[in-house]
Amino acid sequence: MTPEYKVIPQIIANIVVFVRLFFFAEICYTVWYVLWVGPMESAISRINVSATHQVSWLEAENIAKKITSKTNHYIRKIDHVQAKFENFLIERIVVGRLKKAVNLFDDEHAAYNYLQGLRRDFSLGRKGKFNLLSVSSVENFFDGGVGETDDLHDCDEGNLESHSKPLLLYVAGGGFILPPSPKQARMVKRLAQACGCNAVLGTHRLAPENPFPIPCEDIADQYENLLNLAPHRRILVAADTAGASILLGALQILRDRKKPLPAGVLLFSPWCDLSLSGWSYVTRSISSVSPFRMESAAFCARLYLKDELATHPVASPVYADFDGFPKLCIHTSKHDIHFDDAVKLAENAHKARVHVKMNYWDTPRHHLERLPSKDAKNSFAIAAKFVEQCVA
Repeated sequence: MTPEYKVIPQIIANIVVFVRLFFFAEICYTVWYVLWVGPMESAISRINVSATHQVSWLEAENIAKKITSKTNHYIRKIDHVQAKFENFLIERIVVGRLKKAVNLFDDEHAAYNYLQGLRRDFSLGRKGKFNLLSVSSVENFFDGGVGETDDLHDCDEGNLESHSKPLLLYVAGGGFILPPSPKQARMVKRLAQACGCNAVLGTHRLAPENPFPIPCEDIADQYENLLNLAPHRRILVAADTAGASILLGALQILRDRKKPLPAGVLLFSPWCDLSLSGWSYVTRSISSVSPFRMESAAFCARLYLKDELATHPVASPVYADFDGFPKLCIHTSKHDIHFDDAVKLAENAHKARVHVKMNYWDTPRHHLERLPSKDAKNSFAIAAKFVEQCVA
């Protein structure tokens, strides 16, 4: 047997070992979840009565709507277990990196180099260090998986296909400190294609070197530049997670500048309360159903805010006045650590007489749109209907 063929059995053996370890880890996690996390979640759900009441009120007012998953029942159950296991691993990795960052605080040069390394990995698509298993969900191995294109053109003002299409300015989340990753850019392209828009990826300077309100001002300036390409009624803006705080802060700045606001706002799993006052920050952190915890959110928020109060309405838009804002569409999950932020945004927008819709899923996946799946495709279809209403 030639040397190259001798390697093949060893590769197969390594694959078998990895598969066995993966399923063993899944079984251990399931046992741990059934014996500990499940009862903990049940207890927490009884505590979190106020949020449940708020959502019920929003549903009664036809503001909030629970979206039924399009995935097969059994595949959905398996995917939920996998998602929670992945969330647990991601949480451990994030906390570990935060500990290392804190240990470097006394050495400014080392801390800066560490942060630059994280940004480099993220921007080059090596964020697998953050997300080990979520290359695709269980659904993609069975029926209904949605493939992800490798076509990754720059989403910028100089690469617009047709000026007849609406423009979509998208601000990607990164905890205020990380740039957009290639996976996020691909997700933006899928969203833009579903909505029939030309995508423009928002660019802003990063914290802690450029703290609040610099990122908000950067996005406001970029939006003003887009007004030279299209009328405001043909421009939509969107964001996910921390990008939602930056985007909504930018819209407040634009309103103060007396600039025409966009036709509509799309938010995915928005993080808009840097004071972390919502119950979901406590309950999801304790139950570990989210890949993020209060300490990771507080760490990023402090780097972004610097000396500013966390309740500043431009920094934390849940405290903002939504008077004069465009139509608003919010997508989230009831298991998301930022779920209460979405609820507060919907309530405040409704009180300001802004047309608002909040769609939420029963999934432990944070920002489900980031992975190709039936639910992500359905989320984009709902977003497309919203865009059509805004630019009609």
